[in-house]
Parts: sequence; structure tokens; C-alpha cells
Amino acid sequence: MKVFKYSRKEALKNKSYSKMAIEPRKYFILYCLLPYIALIVLLIIMSAFLGLIFTMVLVILVMIGLPTAYALYFVNNNKWFTRAFILDDNKSVWFVEQFDTSYNNVNATNDNAYIEILEKTKKSKKTSKGKAVELTKLYLQQETKKYYICKYTNSKGYIEQIKILKAYEDIKKIFEK
Repeated sequence: MKVFKYSRKEALKNKSYSKMAIEPRKYFILYCLLPYIALIVLLIIMSAFLGLIFTMVLVILVMIGLPTAYALYFVNNNKWFTRAFILDDNKSVWFVEQFDTSYNNVNATNDNAYIEILEKTKKSKKTSKGKAVELTKLYLQQETKKYYICKYTNSKGYIEQIKILKAYEDIKKIFEK
């Protein structure tokens, strides 16, 4: 079995990374904390013109909305850390994703963690650690600056599309199988 995991070096080489993934603390301060504080201060200053109830509603929306938007953006741009593609002994391609998508997941770099998820999925179809999907008849449809856009047939026979970030070393081997 060959496991293709996220490689920071490959992501930097192909410029297919999120800047937030490189320095998350810096981007949290620049794009979440400072605008958050600035909006709260602005709303407090404008409270004399807007009215107390309207200002409170805006402050609450900002207090909930901005951190939520940042968190969703962070999760969507960093989920690649816990994904891998496996070319098994039968030359089948599998997409394996761990459910623990936290930034400091120690299993994200462990080949055995992905293989364990794959083996459990093959045996019982369910595991609490992640999911594995067989990408039958996988072919490269298009290559963009950051992604390989591929088509595959799922287990129900439907053709689906998957975007593969250009951050996996030697990932083109799965298209040549």
C-alpha cells in the first residue's frame, strides 16, 4: 500500500496552501481579532446615532458572526491535513479522511492511522475514527493552479467529482494506475 498524505513542502512548492495554514496565530490576530475589536469600538461610537437596541443587536451579531466565519474558514482551509489517498495492493484508490480535523492531530502524519481506517471500513463499513471511500474509475478531468479536478464512480454507481489539492507528493501516480 502507498499512502499519499498532505505535504507542507509540496503545498508550498505548488503554491496550493492557505496562508492561514502557515501561520494560524498571525492570521487569527490579523483577520479575526483586530477586525472584531475595531467593529465593536465602531459600534460603540456609533451607538449615539443608531439607538441602544439596534446597536446591541449589531454588537451581538458581530460577536457571534465574525468568530464563527473565521472558524469555518479555518476548518475549510485546513481539512486537507487529515486527508490521504491510498493506493492499495489491488491497485484500487481510496480517499481516507480522519474525523479529528484539529490542527494538532498527531495521527495526521501517521500512515498507520489512515491504513487502520481503511481496513476497518473494508471489514465493517463503519469506524469512529474516519471514513474511507473507494474512488473507482478515477480519472483526471482538469488541472488548475491549486487542484486536480477528478471524476470517479462511487459505490452506488454515480459519477462524482473530487478536488485534490496539489499538496500530496507523487499524487499523479494514482491517475496512472
